Amino acid sequence: MKKLEIYLQALQARVYREEIIIGTIDALKFCAPQELSENRLLVAAVYCHLLQYCQTMYKGDIPEDIIEELLNSFENIEQIGREASEEEKKDSNLTIVWFLHELKVHRESLDVWKIEDERLRDSVPILLQELDDLYFVFDIKKDGRYVFPIHNMIAKVVGTTEFIDSNNSLDVYHIHILQLAVRLFTNEDDKQRILRTLETDCNLRFISYLGSEGYIIDTLDLLNYQKNGVMIFYDRVKNKVLIRHKNRNYFEGQPRREIEGLTIENELDYQKNKIGFFVEYNLDKSELLTDYSNILSDVTGRESFLRMVFSGKVYNVLLEHSIVQEADGSLIPINPFCYNDEIIVKGWTGEKNGRIYDKEHFSDALRRYRNAALKVNEKCVMNRVSFGLALMLLQKENTGIDPLGLNDFVDTDWYQSQLLKNWIQYCYDPIDALTYITSQWQKENDYCALPYKKNKKSREKDIESHEIEALDFYPVKSQNGWIYQALGCEKPEEWYVLRGKAQENSDGIYILAADLVSDVVGKRFSQETGKQQFFIEKEKLEDIDEVFADFWGGGEEYYFLYNAKEQQGIIRDQALLKALSELERIQAKNHFTLETASEISRTQYNEIKNMMKLQRDAFDEAGKRFFCDFESQVYYRLLHNLLWSEIDKDKVENYLKIFMYHQKLKFSEITQDEKFMRGAPNTLYVPKDERESDSVLNSIYETYLKSKMTRETNDLYKHMLELKDDGYYFGDNRIENVLFLCDNFECGTATIRMLKAYLDIDIDNESEEEKGRIEQVRASRQKYYLREVNLSDRKASMTAVSEQLQEVLLKDVVQRNNCSIEIHGYYGTQKGKETIEKFLEIQHIESAQVTYEKEIVTHAGQIIEDVKTIWPRFNPRGDLYAVVREFNMPKRNIFPNTMLDDPGKSICMFVKKPEIRKRPCLSF
Repeated sequence: MKKLEIYLQALQARVYREEIIIGTIDALKFCAPQELSENRLLVAAVYCHLLQYCQTMYKGDIPEDIIEELLNSFENIEQIGREASEEEKKDSNLTIVWFLHELKVHRESLDVWKIEDERLRDSVPILLQELDDLYFVFDIKKDGRYVFPIHNMIAKVVGTTEFIDSNNSLDVYHIHILQLAVRLFTNEDDKQRILRTLETDCNLRFISYLGSEGYIIDTLDLLNYQKNGVMIFYDRVKNKVLIRHKNRNYFEGQPRREIEGLTIENELDYQKNKIGFFVEYNLDKSELLTDYSNILSDVTGRESFLRMVFSGKVYNVLLEHSIVQEADGSLIPINPFCYNDEIIVKGWTGEKNGRIYDKEHFSDALRRYRNAALKVNEKCVMNRVSFGLALMLLQKENTGIDPLGLNDFVDTDWYQSQLLKNWIQYCYDPIDALTYITSQWQKENDYCALPYKKNKKSREKDIESHEIEALDFYPVKSQNGWIYQALGCEKPEEWYVLRGKAQENSDGIYILAADLVSDVVGKRFSQETGKQQFFIEKEKLEDIDEVFADFWGGGEEYYFLYNAKEQQGIIRDQALLKALSELERIQAKNHFTLETASEISRTQYNEIKNMMKLQRDAFDEAGKRFFCDFESQVYYRLLHNLLWSEIDKDKVENYLKIFMYHQKLKFSEITQDEKFMRGAPNTLYVPKDERESDSVLNSIYETYLKSKMTRETNDLYKHMLELKDDGYYFGDNRIENVLFLCDNFECGTATIRMLKAYLDIDIDNESEEEKGRIEQVRASRQKYYLREVNLSDRKASMTAVSEQLQEVLLKDVVQRNNCSIEIHGYYGTQKGKETIEKFLEIQHIESAQVTYEKEIVTHAGQIIEDVKTIWPRFNPRGDLYAVVREFNMPKRNIFPNTMLDDPGKSICMFVKKPEIRKRPCLSF
């Protein structure tokens, strides 16, 4: 089976050679039955890739001897699908093998197969996906007859009167069979006439959309058709659309676009009974077919999307190509009747399965876009409102887009607050709407009340451990006086929302005793009024919502509003006041005001974004479920880091200074460094660690240095050397120089450890801790092995398993070849260079050169006091360099580990990958 795995890799590599085909066929033919049974998924994958490989290599014109061999090998493996488990039967390769087997069996039995097996019915979509890559199989003939007579099978299925029958609706299987028929029946024969009859006599006009120039706007399993009964067909050449539904009533409403001359037409079975209905229309040449993902990729598109969805009450627009963008940028659904769809289907036309949502969970279907900005202030880049908030509000009550006032926002208030105020003004019941938003706001931002857990045993949510998620409310400190005004409190600054316990005093009067100790607003009330305790009689509270209808006075807690100046109180719906109290608690802990946000310029914001871009791959991987673009992720992480760092107006300058001072270590121009281009033929270029270490250098190599045009001929990680009479060779060249390549060095300590590990320098005098570090470097170094050479015929042979190869030590290479040594970093420091040179001098390694291309100049000592001001719990060293490195942060830096070690956390700004710990070697 190992041989099959090797051939599978060769087939997937798409390097076309006939010996690969012959070798793969032989490997399949000589597999024992037991081996086939135990490795059926591998066998099926190899055979299907072999068919695709042959079709591509020979462009469909396969030599007869190859076809004969393919059939012979198929005879050996064709039974594997019959004994597969239910889980294995989900594998597409195994399904194809089984399908071919069934076709062949029915050909041998001289009957025409009709596909009665349910799982084989389900396999037809797989055939549709793979057909273009292995269609030649169905043209193979033996003794004048097709070996796999799929044409006859489909003709029998489609040609029967039962196929089109008013008593049985067309299901997914029928549509897929028709798709296969259109793609296979290309000649003017009886089979083609079957399709023409269906189009003309039965008026199944959608068949004309199933050719190569058209497609169905649905997932491969036709989930939209299954759930909503509707099918959308598009012809890209004629630019026409056909909407089909099994019920006429679907088309009785007002379409969401004006279509002149739109008529509802009938589909018929062979007995002229109605089996379905459709409308057909032309798209304008200026109109563009697009997807929700493209539209939601920018701020303008997000507003247009909301307008389309909520103005037309159309939700089922999350399929690929289901939206039309008009010349003026406005959007309309390609299906103008989709407002009748009860289920939202999300997916792509190439996907086998889609996902379904009901209208109430529309925002869940758009989770990746909820954190994105709907509107951004031009002057203050941190002042914005999320797409998710508008989506949430309009789902709660569809006021329309214009009442949100997106184009009328002012600079003096948070955009988020303005959106909330505008929406409430147009709601049918403002108090109910206010209750909803305060509750949602409090729930979403509750974790912001604690920057970090002061008590490790506490179960309270805190911002330090908060993981990224979809948020509709940005956690900013707002002036929420408008909420009190909406509750009838004209001067918000005079009102407090307090929590009181119901009691009966000595005079028999029911009172509420306010909590002025543990309640945040209660504490503020006590400080501002000087009251140590406060009681209010139940009868002196205006009970607007009849909260006291079931008042007992037995210790129950009530929330109420109180004006200390006017000495009057109001009690309202408890859910509303409780949420308002909790919101006040959260806001009291938040320092990030609009005034503070305004101190962050767009230039500074972009500089931080460019730093984070250096490690974008890690962030994109961590945030792919919650962010549609990198901009949204930068804002989200920066905002949470500002909150966690408790940045206010007094500290924002220190905070920004730390980031602005950092030097960006970018490697995009490393190809201009001649040493990294590895052009000297007699130099062995040695990476500081092996490929498997997942180091920055390896990332640089894969991203910038490895050839994308041709196969790499000078692989940095190639590890085979040859030993000849005059010394060691790398390729055809004798090694005369060993050059160690580093992405960067600062103090030189890590580079010295690397040299000790590679050159087997004595470490007996080192501390036990340092010995362990050097052994760890030694375990993860690039290892070189000896290639055995037959000098008579110059043919090389090597064992595939590296453990069985003879390792060559670089120390031996240097000594035997009398090599010179170089150490080169793309980035470096003069201090680090001098330290490495001094070490080489002590080791009597003469004439060694230490060089670097670009200098690191940002000493962290200049900002160390700013760091201590911002993160007092963290005690960084001042003898470091302040750098943000592409791909991965250096092990030693001046940021708290908490904001580096987990990209899944909301406060993470940069990524410091943990090192891969390999077991140290016992000896060289």
